[in-house]
Amino acid sequence: MLNKLLILFSFLLALVGGTGLYSLFPLLMNLSHLAGFLVFLWVVLQQYRYTGAESIKFEYDKCLVFFLYTCFLLAYCLREILVSSEYQFNAFGGTEGTLRQYADLFRGIVGFLIVGVTYRAVGNSKIFIILPLLCLVILLAGLFLESYGIIDFNVRDHKKYESLTTEGNLLQRPGGFLNANMTAAIALIWLYITFESKSKAPVIIKGLALLITLAVCLLTQSRAAILFLTLYVVYKLIVLRNISFLVSVIFAGLLILLAAHYFELDFVKELLDKFSSRADSGEGSAQERSHVIVLAINSFFDAPIIGNGIFSVSKTIGRGVSSHNELLEVLANFGLIGFFMMSLLYWAFYHKSSFTYTSLCILPTLLFSHNFFETIGYQSALAFAYFTDTNEEA
Repeated sequence: MLNKLLILFSFLLALVGGTGLYSLFPLLMNLSHLAGFLVFLWVVLQQYRYTGAESIKFEYDKCLVFFLYTCFLLAYCLREILVSSEYQFNAFGGTEGTLRQYADLFRGIVGFLIVGVTYRAVGNSKIFIILPLLCLVILLAGLFLESYGIIDFNVRDHKKYESLTTEGNLLQRPGGFLNANMTAAIALIWLYITFESKSKAPVIIKGLALLITLAVCLLTQSRAAILFLTLYVVYKLIVLRNISFLVSVIFAGLLILLAAHYFELDFVKELLDKFSSRADSGEGSAQERSHVIVLAINSFFDAPIIGNGIFSVSKTIGRGVSSHNELLEVLANFGLIGFFMMSLLYWAFYHKSSFTYTSLCILPTLLFSHNFFETIGYQSALAFAYFTDTNEEA
């Protein structure tokens, strides 16, 4: 009975939490976290009742890091609220916004840990073979829902987009339930779980997962996601010479040909042209990123020890843009103290000595985004990748 409950709860955390679908029902995500905590207490109580206190194992080093991280967030949050800060009342709504931003950082690691509590106990169940594909379908559906105007969680020029067709909206980097880059990063995580889990998924599931991941990366026009997806494919085909992966690639290729025959080729060409223009170093997005990176470096040198406060670069610019690099973001926001704390948190909870895990699940967000620690959807999906039954021990 307990295993069935954990499996059901794991599916809920994946399909709602690990896709960004919780954006439609924020309360459901909070209730899920609360339920996860209650499940954890129940499991501990059952262990104590039937096997005694000696069977309850705590990883004291991780508990210590979690405690230090909590103190770190409280200290910085109180500093911004109680001490007059030039950023406190800019861009994100003053004290209320500051509390929410630090709460999101805390909820990120909590979401990661709750998935670990529920999933790793039942992760070997065969039913989880279909879970990554279901999550990828939800991610892709979110892009189409945004293009049809049914949902809109991203900052957009509504007048501009109202004049476009659905296909025109698909060319404007939809993000679905999250921002475009984060949606692509999460798609890579579910692809990793599909191919790297010891519970071997059939070729049809692997091929579909590869096809949907490619579609998500192209529609979101995420350059980092395409780069690391390409590296992963090259690594599996050329370095590892994985025949099973080759069969999946061939199957996905056949599906692409069928899709190209069914859909208008003009749209595919326009999408590829749009993506190619973003890859051009002279394109506006690339120039903007270069400017923000320089600003983040200067911001770090303004307060190298304690930093300038959360999202300081974005608040300085006055719009929802950050450095697009988690390392620079942490240095600018929290200085060397925060960089040490975040590094400690990463090595304690997120690190695994696996090339495929690091290249698909970690680096795209760590190096090319600024939402690594606070995005619940990413943290939930990452926890499934971390605790999946690969060759590496969780």
